[in-house]
Amino acid sequence: MEIGQLTLVVTATLLAAGLMRLRMALPRPLVVDVSSAFLVGLGCFWFVTRSF
Repeated sequence: MEIGQLTLVVTATLLAAGLMRLRMALPRPLVVDVSSAFLVGLGCFWFVTRSF
């Protein structure tokens, strides 16, 4: 695993854990949609950069 990918995953995990501790009241569908769109975009970016 590359260090950049690992850093991104750790940062996202810490951010999610921090939001859970603060008990931020965000609508669940919004959080799921935004995080899913981010992960799909990131996966597409990594795929394209590795392909060329």
